[in-house]
Amino acid sequence: MIIEKLILKSPDLIGEILGVVQAFLFYGIKGYSVTRPQLLRPAAMNLPERVHIVPKCKNLKNHKARSRKTLAKKNTSDSGNSAIPEHTVISKYSSDSDTSDTEINNSIHIDSKVRLGAVRLLQILIEITRSKEIFGYWPQIVATGSRNDARVLTRSILVEPVSKVRQNVLCALTELLIGAKPFLIHAEDTNHTSFITFFGTVCLMVKELHFTLSLILLAEKNVAVLTHALKCTAALVQGTPYERLKPGLATKLVRNCKPHIFHKGTFCLYYSI
Repeated sequence: MIIEKLILKSPDLIGEILGVVQAFLFYGIKGYSVTRPQLLRPAAMNLPERVHIVPKCKNLKNHKARSRKTLAKKNTSDSGNSAIPEHTVISKYSSDSDTSDTEINNSIHIDSKVRLGAVRLLQILIEITRSKEIFGYWPQIVATGSRNDARVLTRSILVEPVSKVRQNVLCALTELLIGAKPFLIHAEDTNHTSFITFFGTVCLMVKELHFTLSLILLAEKNVAVLTHALKCTAALVQGTPYERLKPGLATKLVRNCKPHIFHKGTFCLYYSI
């Protein structure tokens, strides 16, 4: 894929793409002025690395030889499937016929197409970029840890007037949460000091995500959006280290989930998540 090759040559391209996403994610929404895309820089966070333990092997020489053969086979297969079809990301999410907003006029509809294009660009980037690289941009594109008018996904879900765009934003956020699970487990409540640690920063983002999804589950009326909100909530709960955080974080989230997951209708799909 062209974008994937360009990223390998120029790592700064990730920040440029996310700058475009950030600028057009709020295009046409009241209260958000049109801005020019700017290069985003990853936050200076020391992301903990996983420790890989090499298994003991009686014949280390044969073990290394097998590893090289396995890697060679994998590279061969990957090279044959390196190109991601253009329709892959779009078909993975809802089609234009899934949800409709017939009450909006043409100009608003065109603006929503721009925002939808920004979300789908983000979805493609998530598909081809390592979770660790994406997580460095979370404070700028996903959640800031505060409830102001920042141009992040958590704010986009709350102010986006078109259900189809909200649905795709939730899909992208779900994929981000699944990929960020190794980093979210380090969230920890810290005392208020002049310096916010990596653990405190992640904690603030996790709290904002709980607050946002709780509001969506409470106020959303569109069935398709609610279904994806439940999936997104499941990913958030699975990645949140509640034992390291203050009690009560999930209270509202659970309370707002109950009416949907115990319903005998559409939301029984939740049990298959």
